[in-house]
Amino acid sequence: MVALKLAVRIISIVIFTLFAFSILPSRILGIESGIVTETEILKIFVGETKVVSTRSPTRIIVANPNIADIAEVTNTEIRLQGKSVGTTTLVFWDAFGEQSLKIRVIQEDVQEIKRRVDNMLAKLGLQDITTQAEEEEGKVVILGQVTSATDKERINTALGPLKEKTIDLVQLKESETVVEIDVQVLELDKDASKELGFTWPSSVAIATDAPADGNTWVLDPTNTTAAMTRWSTFFRIKQWSRTNFYWRLDLLQQEGKARILSRPRLACVSGKEAELMVGGEKPVFTTSTSSEGGISSTTVEYKEFGIKLKVQPEVTEEERIKLSVKVEVSEVGQVETIGSTSSSVTSITGQAYPLIKRNASTVVFVNDGETLAIGGLMKQKTTEELKKFPWLADLPVLGAFFRKKTTTEGGGFGERGNTELYITITPTIISTKTSSKKQAPAPLPQEEISSPPVPAHLQNYVNAIRTKINNAVFFPQAALEAGWEGRVILNLNLTATGELKGITVAKSSGYKILDDAAKEAAIKQSPYPPFPPQVSSRELTVDVPILFKKN
Repeated sequence: MVALKLAVRIISIVIFTLFAFSILPSRILGIESGIVTETEILKIFVGETKVVSTRSPTRIIVANPNIADIAEVTNTEIRLQGKSVGTTTLVFWDAFGEQSLKIRVIQEDVQEIKRRVDNMLAKLGLQDITTQAEEEEGKVVILGQVTSATDKERINTALGPLKEKTIDLVQLKESETVVEIDVQVLELDKDASKELGFTWPSSVAIATDAPADGNTWVLDPTNTTAAMTRWSTFFRIKQWSRTNFYWRLDLLQQEGKARILSRPRLACVSGKEAELMVGGEKPVFTTSTSSEGGISSTTVEYKEFGIKLKVQPEVTEEERIKLSVKVEVSEVGQVETIGSTSSSVTSITGQAYPLIKRNASTVVFVNDGETLAIGGLMKQKTTEELKKFPWLADLPVLGAFFRKKTTTEGGGFGERGNTELYITITPTIISTKTSSKKQAPAPLPQEEISSPPVPAHLQNYVNAIRTKINNAVFFPQAALEAGWEGRVILNLNLTATGELKGITVAKSSGYKILDDAAKEAAIKQSPYPPFPPQVSSRELTVDVPILFKKN
């Protein structure tokens, strides 16, 4: 009986103790004001003060007072102040025994910085950009991808002073858009440019055919209000098409007044730089002779000369092309020999070739297929002419009075005349994906399509499938602009219900873009009608010829 009473008393004490602790104020347990348990971390900003609740502390230790230190101690509170970034430990003894707390001091509120950065980025409308707060580093990490360097510049501009508190991990997404650049380098005699009677503007657009009125060139046939530069502004001739331009240029070539130095075609990815060098390298020899042993050595250095062109096209979301162009034209001047002839020191003799350079650079926005012309790179010829009186001019001393040398700069004709360099640059977007947004593809002509023979009882069924696919096929815009043509024969494997079981290219057109366009049309038109009742086969192979030919 006594043992039972003792057990009941012990159980009552345990229950009372647990109940008492459960109703104790959180202040006594050290949870209020951000106070955490031993397994948690107390975060303090530099210069901030936080309170640790306690009860009658008797001893307090901070592992590293340089990171966080005691600001004030009362019977119920310990006030901590953050001093520098880092991590330390607080240990104190109070009525509940020994307590420990890990303290992490942070430079500033990274979450608040993240909120401000998010607000700025939201105004830019960039969907693929995210942020992440790194409290240990005290910075906000910006993640994601952008499609152009312009968007990345916009991010840096929008952040302003916040940029120092961020880590930029934004990547520039590789563009899939390909731009073809048609470059033509022309050298015209000054007389030839005067004979043409035009002044090149800084940017012109040459259309394929002249408009009916012969006055204005329209860039977009659907927008007749956006007129281009009149041809009369620079050619002084109306109804002048691109074909006439090349015809006139050929005529000047035959007369020796115009020369095409180079006409390359380059293709590069949007945002990347394409470089063209038309010229050569001039060797420069330098000879060094030692005065001690008389040993001489010769070194060779090559200097580039000619026409160096750097073009960087960048396609914008509006299908316009931002074109950055740098042109440098250089030529080798007269050789100059330099060096020391003293026998007491090392004698160095070198051949110096001065380079005459002409530079031009610009950044413009042009439309797809628009031509940028750069002119005004003049080359002035210098000629020397000697006039003398026969016999008397060759006399010593006195002969100088009977001869005259004149130097003329500029003017002249033919090889002695001044020349002007013109560079025309025509960027064209050839990416299939981009072109499909710009203009609807042209339908295919239906004539000249010869079909493989089929059984009579399947003739109507097969013809219906062929007609359905040919009506759905469109000429890819990129292939149309490139002038590609061809004939594709598809091999369709159909089930009795009209399901497309398989498709192969039985005969290729020679161009993958045309083959893919034909296959895509056949896939989109499936499923096809079921087999006619008189057909007992479960599967059927149908050959579908498709002709890609410009109208």
